[in-house]
Amino acid sequence: ACDHPVPSTTLEPVTDSPSPPPGIVVRGLSYDRASLDAVSRVASDAFADDPFFGYLMPSAALRRRGLRIFFRSIVATSHRVAVGFGAHRVGDDRLVGVAVFLEPGGFPLPAARQARQLLSAAAALAPRPAALVAGARYQVAVERAHPREHLWYLQLLAVDPALQRGGIGGVLQGQ
Repeated sequence: ACDHPVPSTTLEPVTDSPSPPPGIVVRGLSYDRASLDAVSRVASDAFADDPFFGYLMPSAALRRRGLRIFFRSIVATSHRVAVGFGAHRVGDDRLVGVAVFLEPGGFPLPAARQARQLLSAAAALAPRPAALVAGARYQVAVERAHPREHLWYLQLLAVDPALQRGGIGGVLQGQ
């Protein structure tokens, strides 16, 4: 059961949207505890070797822990202004890809939600305080560069590393 229903806002259909690869089904993302755990697992696996996150948190074990906290937080705190999709493996229903789009006007998040994300970022980066400063600078740069007009914003796109470059990310973007 879903704690928070998927928002009723729908994305404009993409006419040339690719079909999911064989053995993959795409459906709306739920925001319950189990789904958020699965999202944080997929996203942290997908970004485990990302150069920016490697810079923030050089220790692979601490980075994996921090990424799980970070991705869970950004998806959980944005669910009211977001539309998410998950790619699931047929057979065992394992989440193998995720896309979360913020609705037009959903970025930046309200101050209270940003504060929750900041607390999660502090928990994620606590083992390396200098990373908090670097991460905050990055976030400020993103907000400054973000277009002011209301548009759909792809907040997160992540695919299980073993399945990357197989079309799942393209299918999720085309939802």
